[in-house]
Amino acid sequence: ARMRAPLEVDSPWLTADEAAAYARINVDVITQWCRSGELAASKPSRRWLIHRADLDAHIRGERVAS
Repeated sequence: ARMRAPLEVDSPWLTADEAAAYARINVDVITQWCRSGELAASKPSRRWLIHRADLDAHIRGERVAS
């Protein structure tokens, strides 16, 4: 098993799991938002990366360009 690095608190980038924990919602909702383009996110490898400011804006109902 590969060890994961601990969450870098100062990083503005969140994985889908971290974003779900941060927003206190199910990770499937985060993934659905990312796939549909409803939430600005990138997938440079196998994981979605979501900028914390974009997630905050989405939760507040603000439109963020992807």
